[in-house]
Parts: sequence; structure tokens; C-alpha cells
Amino acid sequence: MKTLLLSNEEAAKTGFTHKAILSYAQGDFTAAGLTQSFTLSAPAAGKIIQGAARKIVTNVASPAITSLIGRLGDSADDDGFLVDAQIHAGATPVTYQAGDGALLNQAGGKVYQAADTLIYKLTAITANISTITAGEVHLYWKEIDLTKI
Repeated sequence: MKTLLLSNEEAAKTGFTHKAILSYAQGDFTAAGLTQSFTLSAPAAGKIIQGAARKIVTNVASPAITSLIGRLGDSADDDGFLVDAQIHAGATPVTYQAGDGALLNQAGGKVYQAADTLIYKLTAITANISTITAGEVHLYWKEIDLTKI
């Protein structure tokens, strides 16, 4: 997994500050089980996660998996930023997803009082994550540091 801080120009155009790339080509889908979690960020006390989005750049495929869902959250609410959405090519994937979790659509974001982790979790049906043979998913989020303002 590759995690990037977006340039000032990209952040101004999109409203997001960070991007993570999950890719078969990079060897990211390795779990010998039905789930795999990716830690995208470790917000410290005083940080806010204020927005999130996901897009499928290349369809995620596996000859053995019938359904593959992704969700974005933290240790307290595992789908607080992005709720379950299909990303498997053979199961009508949701190509684009905006912050639809309760922490964003009801609360407008989450201020961290203590350190935590921002986690994207994949859950497969019928076969292990390691059977994925193609795919690239980009995740975006806006992270603000209140200790700097």
C-alpha cells in the first residue's frame, strides 16, 4: 500500500489531504483469509478526519471470490467514514463512494481525543483475499491538525 500527502493544488481542488493506493500490482492483497485490514493513517489527539471517498481505478477481480466489500473507519467505528460497498468486478461494484458513514453524514467528522488508526477493511465471500488477481483502489480523506491552528 502506498500512502501520499496530496499537493497543495490537489488538496485545494479536491478538499482531501491524503490518498492511499491499494493495488494488486503492488502486492497489497495478501491475506490468507476472508478479511484484510489496511492502516491508512494514525491520527493523533487533536486531529480531525473530516472527509472520505473511494474510487475503483481498476476493477478488483478474483476467479474464486463472489463478493468483496470495503469499509473505512477506526477502532471505535469500523464503518464510520465509508459503509460497506461492493468492490468486486463480478458483483456490480460501486465505482465511486463518498463519505457515507455516520461519522461524516451525521457528525461532520471526528475529532480524536486520543491516538487511533484509520483502517480500510476488505471482507470477501467464498475465498481468501490472496486469490485476487487484479485491481486498484484509491482512498481519499481530509485530515486536519487542530494543534497547528
